[in-house]
Amino acid sequence: MNTRLVHGTSLIVRGKGFLIQGPSAVGKSDLALRLLYEADGILISDDYTDVKEIDGKWQLSSPKATKGILEVRGLGLVVLPDHQKVETGPLDFVITLSDSPLRRLPEPEQCSIFKVPLYSMTSFEPSLISKILVLANNLSFL
Repeated sequence: MNTRLVHGTSLIVRGKGFLIQGPSAVGKSDLALRLLYEADGILISDDYTDVKEIDGKWQLSSPKATKGILEVRGLGLVVLPDHQKVETGPLDFVITLSDSPLRRLPEPEQCSIFKVPLYSMTSFEPSLISKILVLANNLSFL
C-alpha cells in the first residue's frame, strides 16, 4: 500500500473528495471552514492529510493527532461535531490555492502524483465556494 503525508486540507463536498493545497497562510483552512458551513462539507483532515493508494484508487484520511480538528484563525483549534467530520474519503480533485490572478480559460490539468483533475483557484475569491460546488456536481466543461 502506497501512503503519502501531504501538506493540505481535505474534505468531502456532495460526495466528492477534495484535497486543497497551497502555501502556508493562503487560506486552506479558511476555505474548509466556508465549505463546512456554506456547502455542508465534511472535514477529513486539516493542514496535513494522509493519502493512501488502495486497489488503484487514492483515499484521504486524517493523521491521528489532528483528527476532527480545524484551525480557525482568530479563534484557535476547533473540535468539530461528529456530523462535520469523517475518517476517510475518496480523492476526486486536487485544488491548488494561490493569491495570484488566474487565466480565464485554463487548459485541463491532472495532478501528476495522484492522477486526478487539478484545478488552480484564487484564495478568498467571492465565487470560490460556487466553483467547488460546480466540480462536486459533475458539471460539464467545453
